[in-house]
Amino acid sequence: MDDEIELKLLVKPEAGDQLYESFIKNQQPDYTRNSSQLYNSYFDTPDKRLQSLGMACRVRGKDGKFEQTIKTRGESTGGLAQRPEYNVAIEGNKPNLMLFEAIQWPEDVSVRALQDDLHCLFDTHFERDVYLLNIDDDTEIECVFDSGMIETTKHQDPICEIELELKKGQASALLKTAKAILQFVPFRLGTQSKAQRGYRLVDGVRMERKRISEAIHPQTQGNVETVLMTALQEALSFWQHCEQFYLEEAKPRELQSIANVQGFIHKVTTLFGDYLSCPELKKVSQKAQSLRQSWMWAERVDAIRELHSSKGAFRKKLSNNDGLRKQLRVQLRDLLEQEKPEECFFNKEYTSLQLDVLELLLLKPWRKHGQAYLNDITDCASQWVVNTVKQIQTLIGSQKYATAQQAMTSYTLLKDMDYLALFLDESLLQRTHSCDVNWRNMLDGVVDLLTLQVFEESLSTMNLEDKASLTKWCTRKQRDTLELMGEVQHLL
Repeated sequence: MDDEIELKLLVKPEAGDQLYESFIKNQQPDYTRNSSQLYNSYFDTPDKRLQSLGMACRVRGKDGKFEQTIKTRGESTGGLAQRPEYNVAIEGNKPNLMLFEAIQWPEDVSVRALQDDLHCLFDTHFERDVYLLNIDDDTEIECVFDSGMIETTKHQDPICEIELELKKGQASALLKTAKAILQFVPFRLGTQSKAQRGYRLVDGVRMERKRISEAIHPQTQGNVETVLMTALQEALSFWQHCEQFYLEEAKPRELQSIANVQGFIHKVTTLFGDYLSCPELKKVSQKAQSLRQSWMWAERVDAIRELHSSKGAFRKKLSNNDGLRKQLRVQLRDLLEQEKPEECFFNKEYTSLQLDVLELLLLKPWRKHGQAYLNDITDCASQWVVNTVKQIQTLIGSQKYATAQQAMTSYTLLKDMDYLALFLDESLLQRTHSCDVNWRNMLDGVVDLLTLQVFEESLSTMNLEDKASLTKWCTRKQRDTLELMGEVQHLL
């Protein structure tokens, strides 16, 4: 048995040449290279019992020789995977599970019965360029570029990826190498193995949408490090889920979710960076803030989506206006074509932040700066909440908002409170008297005002017969929202 530690980078077709010409030849003085055509078949029972055991069974053919492999579930975070694998040379292209003598099968599993029911579910075939990089005396990394296809009897899905596998050394070397590659080859991190993608293709499984409140779980107890790592790991996982969901389903709502989780990472790394006096966290905080600012366009996308939606907050007035909805649809299309979200996923700053978060989770740099990470989370979290609530009360309670622009100045503080409520348990919020719904109502009001502002701007460019009446409605709706927010203000 070997423990496979690898990082998957999803790339564009031209990446193969870019990798070799720009990175390998010019940046790696000590490497060997070879290429091969690989043919792989994945096997399971009709009821997918191997999959239910967290296993994938593969037979690989290369140069007339065959090898069978069992890979187990292992652990995976943000594209960095560590999983045990078992390899046995065989004759022919049909696996024999009885030959995996090192595997400890569950007591209630009949290996013979599994063997009898095995059949091929899907195939992968791809050309592989392999570069064995001798980084230093203690570090060796296999860098491969795969280009080919996953195929079932009915469907196929392209393979175009770089895999970095650690042969010798520390896992952090994979991240360092990935950052070096990023300077020459655009990529995004891949979280699904070829086997996982193949199973989804066989089953026709579509991704399910997640909300950030479903992905990030409030922490009730634990030390500072545990809460920090859980928040970052869940945030990164949610981010990558939204990214893949958008690519598969083209749902614009996911873009605002991505921007939102960037803001969450900024807030978390700011809070913990200050508390732990950790410059590495503070650096990631700055990068997250910069990336979030470059994604401000996602808020406009989401506002137009909300205005166009037949289920949106303003559906009673807008959903039956076909002319308006048509022009909103055009504006949304034009905005997406202008911002090119699919290209943004390959942006260097975007991918670099994900790698930085992965690096934080792997290296835990705060441990170099004292023992505060061992403190109970309540040691700092209560003060974070109290300070944020006081700031909200000072800003919001000081004057009644007369205009939408005044009200929107509170957005950042209200979002800070929203981020705290994502990863801190309600009981902790209650102890600091901040669980009242008032700040949530204020945040909802500000979001409505932001959406109405976009509507007002959009209307100014439209040619509609009822443009005047819609403009009056928008003004009245803004006024009504401000009045409702005013009623909430005096309660804060």
